[in-house]
Amino acid sequence: MQYAAALRANARWNASLERDVADLLQMVGGCETDAMREWQASAWRYLDSQIQLFAGDVTTQWPAPAVGEPIRLNILRFEAEDDDDPGVLQVSAVNVGTRRVGIALSGKELRSGLCPSVTSADIPITEQGDFPVQTLMLAPNETKRLALKLGKDCFIDDVGALSGAMIVVRDEFVEYRAFNQLGIRRLTPAGDVTEESALTNGDSQVTVPAQTAHSD
Repeated sequence: MQYAAALRANARWNASLERDVADLLQMVGGCETDAMREWQASAWRYLDSQIQLFAGDVTTQWPAPAVGEPIRLNILRFEAEDDDDPGVLQVSAVNVGTRRVGIALSGKELRSGLCPSVTSADIPITEQGDFPVQTLMLAPNETKRLALKLGKDCFIDDVGALSGAMIVVRDEFVEYRAFNQLGIRRLTPAGDVTEESALTNGDSQVTVPAQTAHSD
């Protein structure tokens, strides 16, 4: 608090801040533009993700939930039709809260390992940005199954990964939940892990602390 007060009292710092704000407004074309909304969303996503990372709230080892609250996001299994198929990540999203929640995935940081080519017909994924245009709505205690398909240019491996940020919208407040899951075992039709055991492991109960919401 003392440091912030000292900055506000510093005339040179205030002048520099005014110049930065003027440059930003010129760059995005004003306060109520799509470019400004995207800039704000990217700033919130970065801030939220860094807070979670430094707090140790991002679980990395599958089958622990990728996200705990307010949506519990579990990667159930990593399926592939054959050895030439990059695969599909089967995911469940459960609203563990008491309010309706809208969710989407940020396309800006969504990766399967080093591959950015991840698509889905089940949940909106932003087009290389962080501002959500559409969301998938979940009522309290509702569960949705989501298929995340890896692109043909993704590297084929026996162990998968998924990292990025889930966008959460509650009562017009937008927040971001970082995730980074490693060690997801790849299953082919001849795989040695059954679907039943993968579902059981994927639905294990691990809680990740929530954080303060932000407005967009």
